[in-house]
Amino acid sequence: MSRPTRDTLSATGTGAEPSTPDTPGRSRVGHGPLGALPALSPAARRALAASGVLALLNAACLVAQAFLLASVLADVVSGGGAERTGDLAPRLGLLLATVVARAVLAWAIRVVAARAAAGAKEELRAHVLDHALRLGPEWIARRGPGELTALTTTGLDALDAYFTRYLPALVTAAVVPLAAGAAVLVADWPSALLIAITLPLLPLFGALIGSYTRDRVAAASDSVARLSAHVLELVRALPVLAAFRRADAQADTVRRVSDRHRRATLGTLRVAFSSAFALELAATLSVALVAVVIGVRLAGGDMPLAIGLGVLLLAPECFAPLRAVGTAFHASTDGVEAVRRVTDVLAEPAPSDGTLPPRRGDIRVRNLRVHRRGGDAPDGETFTARAGQTVWLRSPSGAGKSTTLAVLLGFVRPDAGDVEVAGIPLADLDPDAWRECIGWAPQSPSFTGGTAAEIALAAPALDPADTHDLLHRLGLDGLADRPVATLSVGQRRRLAVARALARVRAGAWLLLLDEPTAHLDAGNARRVQELIDEAARAGCTVIVAAHDRAALSTTGTGTTGTGTDLPGAHEDTHPSEHPTAPARPTALRRLVDRRFLGGVALGAGSLLAGVALTATSGWLIARASQQPPILMLSVAVVGVRTFGLARAALNYAERLVTHDAAFRIAAALRVRLWRVLVARGPAAALRRGADHRRLVGDTDTVRDLLPRVLTPPLVVGTVLIAACTAVTLVLPAAGLVLTAAVVAAAVAAPWTALVVERRATTTLAAGRRRLDERVLALFDTAAELVAVGAHRRKRRALARLDGRLAAAARRQAWGEGAADAVIAAATGAAAVAGAWLAAG
Repeated sequence: MSRPTRDTLSATGTGAEPSTPDTPGRSRVGHGPLGALPALSPAARRALAASGVLALLNAACLVAQAFLLASVLADVVSGGGAERTGDLAPRLGLLLATVVARAVLAWAIRVVAARAAAGAKEELRAHVLDHALRLGPEWIARRGPGELTALTTTGLDALDAYFTRYLPALVTAAVVPLAAGAAVLVADWPSALLIAITLPLLPLFGALIGSYTRDRVAAASDSVARLSAHVLELVRALPVLAAFRRADAQADTVRRVSDRHRRATLGTLRVAFSSAFALELAATLSVALVAVVIGVRLAGGDMPLAIGLGVLLLAPECFAPLRAVGTAFHASTDGVEAVRRVTDVLAEPAPSDGTLPPRRGDIRVRNLRVHRRGGDAPDGETFTARAGQTVWLRSPSGAGKSTTLAVLLGFVRPDAGDVEVAGIPLADLDPDAWRECIGWAPQSPSFTGGTAAEIALAAPALDPADTHDLLHRLGLDGLADRPVATLSVGQRRRLAVARALARVRAGAWLLLLDEPTAHLDAGNARRVQELIDEAARAGCTVIVAAHDRAALSTTGTGTTGTGTDLPGAHEDTHPSEHPTAPARPTALRRLVDRRFLGGVALGAGSLLAGVALTATSGWLIARASQQPPILMLSVAVVGVRTFGLARAALNYAERLVTHDAAFRIAAALRVRLWRVLVARGPAAALRRGADHRRLVGDTDTVRDLLPRVLTPPLVVGTVLIAACTAVTLVLPAAGLVLTAAVVAAAVAAPWTALVVERRATTTLAAGRRRLDERVLALFDTAAELVAVGAHRRKRRALARLDGRLAAAARRQAWGEGAADAVIAAATGAAAVAGAWLAAG
């Protein structure tokens, strides 16, 4: 009998909204999230303090509203409403005031929570990006750019649920049960005693089930990281897969990876949702016990109807906040798990950097060893590099040539051996100042976008005439304004060499080149070699990693490439400019299948069981106040218990079925997107940031929105039609008022949100895509950015973008809060009007 009274109270704006399905894919933990957020303490403290004050005001309005409504209903049930309509007017006016006050408080709580979430995400993301860059490109490569991108973007976005759902629910659970329990104690101490005995069952059930789900969280979160990393590797390998005609076959791989992710997450959800089921079932039976006792005492004439109704309205409020905490906890734990992983990243010890300024001189490497891939690579490398000379590292592939260059760049710390620059150990040099002395062309150059003229990023002080001269001598004339992504592999190789030589012309005196003529024909290889020899004659120290000295012969013999334009990449940086026509939006019918509609039916059945519970318990309490024989109430008592059990069971089944359907739909959508990507050609691999976002982030967003956005309107629409029909059959005038309020809320709430937020939702969606692409580009090209000192500029640009996203999230919160207030006020006013009509 708990749910009907709670639903009646909700109709006047006092109860919480029906719980919506949790976001799929969210990992579950079994410990308190507050202890996992030390880095968020300022934002968390501010949100807790503001939420505590608002929750206290909300509790006061709740108690006043319950007893005002109970007083009005008691007069209606007793039959004296028509004669005492004038006496009811002041109470109805006060009841309407409490409805408006609680609507305003709901808006304020949403705004406070969302603003805290925006600030916390911005703060944590900045910490992770800065610390990852301090740890260095080698650490980023080991950890995986895809995994780090997923952690710092979609992972931290899950903190929205923590701040907007869990934190307010936690504060409400600490304040409202105490306030409601105190009011029940003053009004009827036997009911308060029953509540005090049964209330501890809820946290007990939650703790037992939570402890069982604790160990499953890491596995569910790991599946997300593996999915992201696997998809990124497929996008990267698309040119090779296309060359061997294996790209289409990888659709099965995408399906298998998505299915593993679905099974891992649903295994956790199955247990996690059982916690909410146990909490709701325990709360329903506990309040039912209170209701039975009240009904018996009403039938015996030992309690006034107004007091009994007031206690019955407040009793669910002692249990409902704890149930809401359980539901919100499951929705928030993905964000908490992301923060735990962020904490692990921040706990990684950054290497201690030297402080000495570098001096120009000989570079001596003795017995260099770096333990990698289960062995030492290089294995005892020894050489001395002097000004005006070129040192060739000609060991076989995999022997550690690139690792030696990474040591010289300061990206890798050697496990053995010595590296000295002008007699000073390399570890004692200031790394930023040291890299100012280096021009580096990596073996696999990557660029962060822009045009070929972005080589000026490596040497911003270089005269533009020198930049154009380098492009001309390397055969890159006319390409300065072309997007880097449209260049061939050979052109990108020469552009990387131009970038390294631009550093030399700007003052660097050490040139590090890793396979600089790979993928070049004889003519272009000769051009590269001439510029390298010219740099050495000018006094530059040159170290070249190549399989064979002949690979850099000016005669072109032994070149490793077969042409300037190898298969690889002619694609536009901006999707809107791609020659391929944009794909048509996916039809809604392709996102909904029978399994998903079955979940909607179960959800509607759960809420309809709640409506039936409301009607049955209302009749039971009203009939008991007339003191009939107790046997006349037995059928209603059985009905109340049946509907209460059905509501909890159907709600559990609906969550599992809906989330399973959402994961299956997302997997099918991811496979279709992969096939579209393959159809566009291998050039799409160069835009791996955007495509990674589509295959992982955007697909997961669609998956999350299915149960959160598509299911609730379908379920609630069905229930509202049934509720309006039932009220109209009982009291036509009240039914018309309720229907008008529902229609008005359905129109006014979204309109208010759009007006207040000023298109913040659209800005957020586009901004998050850009942020994901730029974060991935930062991690993916970290080595080259750090080598030229451009990572700071990229970080500042990311910080500005993140700041704009935080501002948009705050505007969105104003709109969402206003929409919540409109809905609460409209439905609450309809309930007050219905009470007035019933009294007349």
